[in-house]
Amino acid sequence: MRKKVLTLVVIGICSFGLIGCGKRKDINVEPSTFTTGVSQSVLQSEIVKFVGEDLSRLNVKRQQAVEIYNEYFASDTKEADSTDWVKKLTDEALPKYDEYINDLKALKYENKEVNDLRDKYVKSAELQRDAINQIVTSITKNDDSYVEKAKKDIEDSKVALKEYEDELKALCQQNQITINGNFQMDNFKASPSDAK
Repeated sequence: MRKKVLTLVVIGICSFGLIGCGKRKDINVEPSTFTTGVSQSVLQSEIVKFVGEDLSRLNVKRQQAVEIYNEYFASDTKEADSTDWVKKLTDEALPKYDEYINDLKALKYENKEVNDLRDKYVKSAELQRDAINQIVTSITKNDDSYVEKAKKDIEDSKVALKEYEDELKALCQQNQITINGNFQMDNFKASPSDAK
């Protein structure tokens, strides 16, 4: 029964991770100039670079961690060995996720607004990572209280991601940047829009 509950929570973490931040590997960003011939602003270019280039580039490490994580669910969970899975998460997936977070934190921009946007994104990623770690701790310590902590981390991560998305939308609107597609979709696209 305990493993079934853990499996459901872990599946929830995984699916949230993929929906929330992970499906950005196919983002297309098309920086352009205004039709009036004026070059796009530094803020515009940094927003487009952060969302379209930097997150896409760094997402490779996150995807590697998520793929390791998902291997557990590719097989029949009744036959999967929790000890082996925890070892693989601890030795491979979580270090990759830590690299991803450290690389996100290392991104520096000229504009405070873009750095603040990055920080909101990092907060969501850290909470997702913490949720996975809570599940590992729950299994290794045989303590279900960590499952509740993982659920809380998932919910907090969703809140942080929503704050990031709201801030990104506001910055894009203020700076004539067009967002095409949904945040959770592979076809997400951001580019400076034409000046009127």
